[in-house]
Amino acid sequence: MRWWLGLLVAFGVMRAASAEPWPGVLLESSAQTHWLTVTSGGESWKLQTTICRPPGAAPAGLAVFSHGRAANAAARARQQTVSCNSESVRWFVSRGYVVIAPLRPGYGPNGGTDIEAQSCNSGRDYAASAEIAARPIDAAIAYAYSLPFVRQGRVVVVGKSAGGIASLAYGSHPRRDVVALINMAGGNGGHMNDQPNKNCLPGLLSVATAKFGRTSPIPELWIYAENDSFFAPEIARDMHTAFVRAGGQAQLEQVEPFGRDGHMLFDTQGGVRIWGPLFERYLQGR
Repeated sequence: MRWWLGLLVAFGVMRAASAEPWPGVLLESSAQTHWLTVTSGGESWKLQTTICRPPGAAPAGLAVFSHGRAANAAARARQQTVSCNSESVRWFVSRGYVVIAPLRPGYGPNGGTDIEAQSCNSGRDYAASAEIAARPIDAAIAYAYSLPFVRQGRVVVVGKSAGGIASLAYGSHPRRDVVALINMAGGNGGHMNDQPNKNCLPGLLSVATAKFGRTSPIPELWIYAENDSFFAPEIARDMHTAFVRAGGQAQLEQVEPFGRDGHMLFDTQGGVRIWGPLFERYLQGR
């Protein structure tokens, strides 16, 4: 049985300096911290989650953000959920989306082990780790659908780096409500031994994307910058080629260099001038 069939989601909501219960908190503020409890395979994780909403009480469409991997245990412990004031969140909120962004197990205040970790050897399975990282996406959508200000039936999944390939994993299964999937610099195994432009067995990334492409029904948008130090242009092209040859539909945009490292395009102020128009065109009519 696939993991999501046994997924149970419990939830709570909190706001700093307030213990006011749901739903009053949700209707007073455009930004809240929520907690999802995800149970699968006999294990449970409590995940800190940020929800950012547009003004007004009318139900809105949903955008689910999936974050990248931290370099080490110390960085994972410092990880925070996305800010509602970030450029990427404001882009979606200004267009009428509720944004939900969970931290995965092993990150920030969630604590616990890094359940996605794999060693760099010939048996590394990027598809398996991506499926694990995709579990909070499913939990986040199930939770969001319990909220009165989320409109069901229009979900956009957006993932960056390890969250990008996790989004590909999520999109490779039938998803009636997911109308769009955006992969921002998706992949895994970059910066091996903390060295830019050094990757752990990048050919296995193409094996994973081919697996996802065989069953992906959603036309996707993939964006990689030319100066991405995690996934160089040839790695991105190889992943995309494998995905499409296997039957997937994806528009690959390899955009101009951005800042010191194009891998940070989605996270950095000013990146919207590059990815914003691409998002706009892709989402039109979806």
